[in-house]
Amino acid sequence: MRVAGAAARTALIATAAKRLSVPETELTAANSQVIHVKSGRRLRYGELAAEAADMTLSAEPKLKDPKDYRLIGKPIPRLDIPTKVNGSALYGMDVQLPDMRVAAIMAAPVRGGKLETVDPEPALAIKGVEKVIKLDSSVAVIAKGYWQALTGLRALSPQFSDGGHGALTSASISAAQAAKIKMDKPDHKSGHGDVPAALAASGIKLVEAQYAVPFIHHAMMEPFALTAHFKDGKLDLWGGVQDPLHSRKAAAQAADISVEQVTFHPTIMGGAFGRRLPGFCEIIGQVVQIAKQTPNPVKLIWSREEEVKHGSYRPQASAHLKAALDKDGRIAGWTTDYAQSEDATRETRFVYDVPAFALRHYQFATNQHDGAWRSVNSNQNGFYCESFMDELAFAAGEDPYQFRRKHLHPGSRHLAVLDDVAKRSGWGAPLITGRGRGMALVESFNTIVAHVIEASISDGGRPRAHKVWSSVDCGQVVNPDGAAAQIMGGIIMALSTCIDEAITLDKGAVVQSNFHDYPILKLAEAPEVDVHFLESNASMGGLGEPGVPPTAPALANAIFAATGKRIRQLPFRNQAKA
Repeated sequence: MRVAGAAARTALIATAAKRLSVPETELTAANSQVIHVKSGRRLRYGELAAEAADMTLSAEPKLKDPKDYRLIGKPIPRLDIPTKVNGSALYGMDVQLPDMRVAAIMAAPVRGGKLETVDPEPALAIKGVEKVIKLDSSVAVIAKGYWQALTGLRALSPQFSDGGHGALTSASISAAQAAKIKMDKPDHKSGHGDVPAALAASGIKLVEAQYAVPFIHHAMMEPFALTAHFKDGKLDLWGGVQDPLHSRKAAAQAADISVEQVTFHPTIMGGAFGRRLPGFCEIIGQVVQIAKQTPNPVKLIWSREEEVKHGSYRPQASAHLKAALDKDGRIAGWTTDYAQSEDATRETRFVYDVPAFALRHYQFATNQHDGAWRSVNSNQNGFYCESFMDELAFAAGEDPYQFRRKHLHPGSRHLAVLDDVAKRSGWGAPLITGRGRGMALVESFNTIVAHVIEASISDGGRPRAHKVWSSVDCGQVVNPDGAAAQIMGGIIMALSTCIDEAITLDKGAVVQSNFHDYPILKLAEAPEVDVHFLESNASMGGLGEPGVPPTAPALANAIFAATGKRIRQLPFRNQAKA
């Protein structure tokens, strides 16, 4: 983005020089203007843009010297927050058009099932209901308002098939994944060194552990809401998605028209975290099919129950980790075998210096629509790796911080981040009785993050994180306030998922339906969070996702430090009872 901006600035200055008949060296650019200081003349970017756009932009323009930065590295207030606070911000749920209709939808309870039969009359008897539309695996009710549409939908008794998945349960998935790791061959692997030889060497102490994570929901505050109007062979859509351009393409395919006939009007999103990517937005195809059967603009709204039961979840996954410690307490070899729908071997970065390491993926698909969830596969693999790292430290009889230190390269960015969080958290200092500290270090999206969490367990067995220290090396920080907010948000979201959240299956269908049985962390349970960024010359990394992966293992390790109980399965609730 800096290169593009600098190239554009160069083109604007060149255009202004031609217009003003002065050398380019006499011109400066600032505050959306090109200025000739000697004469006081100035031209706005808008006056120059059309002509400058015809120029070939430089691929290697001169970049601004960091000492001249006016914005980068400064805390700049976000312009979207006031409208979100005062309620004037427009979300997909808020779209209103003349003569608009509203639709509610119900899909087959078991994903993969089809709509077999439905009698539309009970819905049509509801005042305000205008139409019942049968889709391949769902039924929709169109009405003049959402309440009428939802009431009409609830009056129906549709019959769905189960697509052959009626016997599937969360427990059967876990058992099948464990069996696959034990009996099958991996689909993909990465790593280095001779792991079998390292694990079989004499004088070696073997450590093994099984880990598991459930399906996790995105739990967006705004459920799906997308408005469409199909008229004269053209399609307009309004709503909040993560990729409007590819969503436009998906809508064109669903409508069987060219992309040029589709206009997407983006709104802001009430949460997304991967759920609103076009490959996982079933609502796009649904609203297009409904709009083609409706003369008016129609807004399709998923109820909270529909949104919870038909999510695009982080995959349920199982892992078997094994490592060998040599006589000096160093890791001689390590292997992580994991079963889930997606291969994460290329994405997952193992940061420790060990002679032999292997990460092996075992393909395992279910009927669920697995999708990208905040921090993607770094989430579950961070939990496996950093929890197991603590187990190895305990087996070696060493402090978890010092054990990590000796497996990191001296002078490395990883070591600097780890040392920083240990120092700032007062690692090793006495704690209040009943509390423990845990740490974790994960690199994801080219950003290195280490957390230390101070936590305790209530009498009822519920974990409580009291304070989180986070040290981050993401390269250059553009907006410190925005950067800290991203790390904090990731920590809070991750705490919620690892303490309470789980999507479970029974008879092929999702059990949970709303926040009463899919609880999220409450404000009163949120810890104090202290984020610190390390200055680095490294390339810029991500910030929206890297705060998530170290959270679950840091909390699990803190629970172990406080109680002596090792938790290897998410969520943590009720696993640390006395």
